[in-house]
Amino acid sequence: GGSSIGVWVCYTDNDLSAAILECQEIGGEFLIEEYVSGIEITVGLLDGEALPVITIIPHNEYFDLEAKYTKGQTTYLAPQSPKDVIAPDSMIPKSLALSAQRQAKEAYTVLGMRGVCRADFIVPCTGKHPNVSIDMTDIPVFLEMNAIPGMTETSLTPMAARVIGLSFEDLTEQVLQAATTERT
Repeated sequence: GGSSIGVWVCYTDNDLSAAILECQEIGGEFLIEEYVSGIEITVGLLDGEALPVITIIPHNEYFDLEAKYTKGQTTYLAPQSPKDVIAPDSMIPKSLALSAQRQAKEAYTVLGMRGVCRADFIVPCTGKHPNVSIDMTDIPVFLEMNAIPGMTETSLTPMAARVIGLSFEDLTEQVLQAATTERT
């Protein structure tokens, strides 16, 4: 349902059974994925170009509904300069941030996306930020593509756009222009 509604982290068979039961009550299909422990990052895309990477550090177990919409429940780390790919204090190596940007652009193309969207990833690691250990041979694990990302002044894609000097108003104008431009 978006915003991590209907997402469960299951550690036991009983947790999984309860989550499946709740999914069936909600209705529709559901997806079961292997849990990957790590740091969540997101890559906004604007007309196929990757924006700087935002690091998401929820104060809860994971980036759930409460962490997304309750002030103070999540720390967001954004680069301070348009030349930076990722915030230095994110603990994510630049090479892995660049890998996430490449994967996001590839997904954008393969899925035939247009305008603005956002790709979410987990960078596998052990420990809890900022005391993490990251295997440099790992690659960010693609979670999902958000075809209609949040577009408020506090949302992740506008946050990334601000890093490159694009105001919320200019971003909105660019998204609207792209939506009204016919492409073949």
